Amino acid sequence: MTVALGFLALSACGWVVYRLGVAWFGRAAGALAALILVTRVPLLSYGVRAYVDIPYLLLVLCALLVETRRRRAGAPVLVLLALAGLLRPEAWVFSGLYWIYFVRLTPRTACAWVRVRTHARSKPSGDKPSQPEVEPGASSLAQDSAANRRFTRRQIVGLTLLAGAAPLIWVASDWLITGHPLLSNSGPQLLPAVFSHSQQDCLRSLDALALLETEILLPGHGDVWRGPIRTATDAATELAR
Repeated sequence: MTVALGFLALSACGWVVYRLGVAWFGRAAGALAALILVTRVPLLSYGVRAYVDIPYLLLVLCALLVETRRRRAGAPVLVLLALAGLLRPEAWVFSGLYWIYFVRLTPRTACAWVRVRTHARSKPSGDKPSQPEVEPGASSLAQDSAANRRFTRRQIVGLTLLAGAAPLIWVASDWLITGHPLLSNSGPQLLPAVFSHSQQDCLRSLDALALLETEILLPGHGDVWRGPIRTATDAATELAR
């Protein structure tokens, strides 16, 4: 069943690539691109093994197709990228970059907007409204940016939540399952190598810990271990390697 779903996702990737090729270059280019994609040995191998890479690729390609058909589509693209982000964290970067692109957030427009808002708030309420005195071009940049966006603060909040949905769900699920927001496995284990100065030193520490003659261990995080210490260290070593 999982293999069939893998090949179904691969076939869908071929169709989406064909539609992208048609939209960008024409039918011949789309057909050639789809043929090249579905005949690549690594992708066929991933389909046989039912890797999450194929559904992930399908979701990212679908997001690209939606954006191709309707520029600045917004929420539909972010929903697809959020689903992709639940499979692989690389999609988190795509969501963030798309959010920046969608709201037209650049250093110049952001600074101009902050200057205008700061000037407006610092002005006494009884004064007659007038144009804020900001650097030349800053006000026009902010006004142009606001005019081009055409969405409300509520919409911005909604899009921001969509862009951050995948990492939030990822961390929350790890926290609920393992008791730690950065770990995906339960039971005895080391922190991810990225948080260790030396992973080899950590593994040697496990070897030393296994020599202790005790059956109760109070870890720095997680539940109390009751049982042979070597069983716990062997499980942690296997996960780390």
